Amino acid sequence: MIQSILFLIFLALPIPQTSQKNEHVQLQISLQTSVSDRTTAVVSFMYVPLDGIHINTVPNIELKLEKDSPFELSGKPKFSKTDKDYLDVSKPFIVTLKSKKNSTKGPAVIKGKLNYFYCSDKDGWCNRFSQPVEINIEITK
Repeated sequence: MIQSILFLIFLALPIPQTSQKNEHVQLQISLQTSVSDRTTAVVSFMYVPLDGIHINTVPNIELKLEKDSPFELSGKPKFSKTDKDYLDVSKPFIVTLKSKKNSTKGPAVIKGKLNYFYCSDKDGWCNRFSQPVEINIEITK
């Protein structure tokens, strides 16, 4: 009887939600806290890989925004490469976003995925990673 009750309690407990993280690369995101509906937002991504891990620049690093995002990409990303054409992780990977015409004043959330490839120099393997991105921003008029 006690086992049945404990089993039912276990089933009723919420399952913890975890965000997808890369155990080999940490990502730090920064941007200004508010933008006008007539200006652009500059988002900086700093990659912090473990020793012996590098970020490839080919295939391209790509930010894919959700369709209902209040922002859209503007121009090409800006970044620096090492002499081996890897991402120079001492400098940010920068994208510029502009608010869509139908964006409204107030708090907004930019959601999407940052897709990139990273490799182990020592072990010779590479993986594709799709990092979920969620950025809070204030749109002013």
